[in-house]
Amino acid sequence: MGTTWIKNADVITLNERGDILHRSDIVISEGRILSIGDTPPGFCADEIIDAADHVVLPGFFNAHTHAPMTLERGWADDLPFDRWLNDRIWVAESADQGRCPLGCLSSRGGDDSLRDRRLC
Repeated sequence: MGTTWIKNADVITLNERGDILHRSDIVISEGRILSIGDTPPGFCADEIIDAADHVVLPGFFNAHTHAPMTLERGWADDLPFDRWLNDRIWVAESADQGRCPLGCLSSRGGDDSLRDRRLC
């Protein structure tokens, strides 16, 4: 994974005080955040990202998702709701058997909950 230094970012912390850290650095090593704010002395990064005029914020979790239904729009729209859900949608979702086709797309948009299918 290596090391990454994100420079000059406006960091939304979501801490109790609602702090926003302006023009701050984030240091990441092997996928773990080492520091937010100042860069440790002597730190050398494999990758440097200049995030000036960009915002960095924690990933979000969608606690109630219908992501699989996104791919099922328009299926059997002529059926009453109970038959549509029981005969078509739930049958299709159960055939998914642990694959969440939208998980990777959701995580690119900031939703971390679908990446490992915990909530699908």
